[in-house]
Amino acid sequence: MSGPEQLILHPASLAAIAALMVGFGALWANPKRAINRVFFTGSLHVSAWLLCFELAVGREGGLLWLRWATAIGGFLPLHLWTLAAVVRGISSRVWLRRAWPWLLAAVVLAVICFSDWFIPSYSSRDAKVFGLGYFVYIGGVLALYLVLLVQTLWQARATSGVQRLELQVLLLGGCAACFTAITLMVLNAIVQDPIYIRLQPLVVLVFYGGTAWAMLTSRVFDARHMLFIGLQKLFLVLAVALFIWAANELLAMLMPPPLAFVLAIGLGLWFAASAGPWFQLVFDVNLRGEDARRAAFKAARSESRPERLESAFVQLLRSWSNADRAYVLMHANGQLRGEGMELPANGEVVRALSELRWATPERLARQKLEPHEIGLQRFMAEENIGVMVALGGQSLNLILAVGVPVTRRPFTYPQVAQLVELASIMESA
Repeated sequence: MSGPEQLILHPASLAAIAALMVGFGALWANPKRAINRVFFTGSLHVSAWLLCFELAVGREGGLLWLRWATAIGGFLPLHLWTLAAVVRGISSRVWLRRAWPWLLAAVVLAVICFSDWFIPSYSSRDAKVFGLGYFVYIGGVLALYLVLLVQTLWQARATSGVQRLELQVLLLGGCAACFTAITLMVLNAIVQDPIYIRLQPLVVLVFYGGTAWAMLTSRVFDARHMLFIGLQKLFLVLAVALFIWAANELLAMLMPPPLAFVLAIGLGLWFAASAGPWFQLVFDVNLRGEDARRAAFKAARSESRPERLESAFVQLLRSWSNADRAYVLMHANGQLRGEGMELPANGEVVRALSELRWATPERLARQKLEPHEIGLQRFMAEENIGVMVALGGQSLNLILAVGVPVTRRPFTYPQVAQLVELASIMESA
């Protein structure tokens, strides 16, 4: 296989291409948004690191490229700090005044990378020698990420709304990727097994891509909710695997092993279905959504008069969302009306909702908007609406609008999905 073909097919090269695609996708989605532009430059940064990394591990005489890869990697904390600064909305002048310690630290790390103190020039692929500077570099990068972790955590507690959620996602994804990469570098230095270094590009790409998607997608996610869901799934899988293993061991004493294995799998699926709700309860996953769903069904069965049913649903939405107001808009005489709010059925707000199906201020801020969608964005800002969902075809039958919660926290996508389900229950009532 020729050199160019080998370069293209190597995982690090594919990861670099994927990082570039993430960056261009972010820029194309909304080039006017500062976070998208920083993610684009971050993608160029990560791609350059991955390409240097590929040249370092995939070719003879890769020591120079290894120095370049580690030097470029030393500037990643500065880029992550810049992203956190953009999330908080600081100006360019403030960024220049506060960025110099991070820039100075990155330059010092880069200088270390190009010295014999880092990796001696006589080090080879067969006889690797790591100097004291190598471990100083690891300690320095780790210290920068620890400072970034503590600083971002403090800033997340001091902010509210979507800024807080985005800082939490950045904290969870960015720091997890960096700490994992540093751990792999330490393992490589101790064990001297190249598999740990070769895993770095894939680990970084997975965490980087996941963080980019969570921060740039039109769906807003809560890092705490994502962490709890991950823990719930992990413990459920471990519990099911342990149950299947124990059942297989016991049944193998009574019947042929193949039959015991099949029966153990069936029992494991039953255990997963039975234990899943309990794990959701333990980790408080979707608990308020389940309570609201049961309350909606109860209201639909107990209330027969339309005005009382609408009032019951409005109270349910206020309680579910922790907001001071909510609207249930029904279609009648060319308008959607309810609770004192009226929207023309052929107006730009209804037209935008008929295409989007749901909208939050955060979703509208993250994507490029058509003129009628700008009208929807303006309407939600003027009325202080936190989320709207719509049901029906081109001619909408029902719109639910909920005000901004008293906590000022934006509605996350799991909450939007719950609201869509509640709207379906209301429509069928």
